[in-house]
Amino acid sequence: MAAFTSNINECTIATWSTRHHLRTTLRVAVVAAVAVLLFPERHTLLEGARRLSRISPLWLLVAAAAEVVSFLAAAELQRHLLAAVGLNIGRMPSLRLVSAAWSVSAALPAGAAFSTAYTYRQLTRRGAASGRAAWVLAAGGVLSGGSLVLLGLVGAELCGKALSSWPGAWGSRSG
Repeated sequence: MAAFTSNINECTIATWSTRHHLRTTLRVAVVAAVAVLLFPERHTLLEGARRLSRISPLWLLVAAAAEVVSFLAAAELQRHLLAAVGLNIGRMPSLRLVSAAWSVSAALPAGAAFSTAYTYRQLTRRGAASGRAAWVLAAGGVLSGGSLVLLGLVGAELCGKALSSWPGAWGSRSG
């Protein structure tokens, strides 16, 4: 019986060693591929690094704070919409769901579609009926889009560009 156990252990060690070598080889191949792909763009990357070195720490802090507020607002919006359809989840689960959905959206091509499907699946797993989960997603999209339009209008006014002076705007004169 002892010989049988030692054979299993030797096989297990050999399998682990083979997997370890394969993982190491794969990592080296990925690093090499990235290096080959980035080498022609090295001047662009160096210029980007040079520009990043001139960022004001104050504005970097303001941008980071704005991003945090954005995530918190999105999570709170989703939490309130879910409460409106009778599903109460806490702030942290809502924040985790929004963060995960954003990560899916940013990481994949056509990420918005995958993100929406991911969020829908998570909401239904947490007990939301399919129609209610769809309503939460649609209402959240409408409210988020509306707030983006409002933010754009405020930004345009703050920049001193009256909307009526834009070509094709409501108050502009043609001819």
